[in-house]
Amino acid sequence: MPKSDRYYLPLHRPGDTPRMTEAVTWAEKAGLDPLYRPHPAQLKFGPINFWPNTGKIYIDGEKRSTDRGLDAFKAAVLRVHRHPDALPDCDHLRR
Repeated sequence: MPKSDRYYLPLHRPGDTPRMTEAVTWAEKAGLDPLYRPHPAQLKFGPINFWPNTGKIYIDGEKRSTDRGLDAFKAAVLRVHRHPDALPDCDHLRR
């Protein structure tokens, strides 16, 4: 649980961009839990911070990733998820 739930926003918000909606929908379909939205433009899953509108990814304690976009977020989730084989729409990212 985050230190203060009251600072986290609902995952779906009026006025979301198509990129944010796509990212949240995929994350929910993938069952990412806990998934947070600490800022209107940001999603957070474990150590992964993702800004769907710009595609930027930052993993806590690491240098900023040069990879961008939803596929890069999915690849990062594959690395930290307990059951990566269960993640939907990731077959093209598995090596």
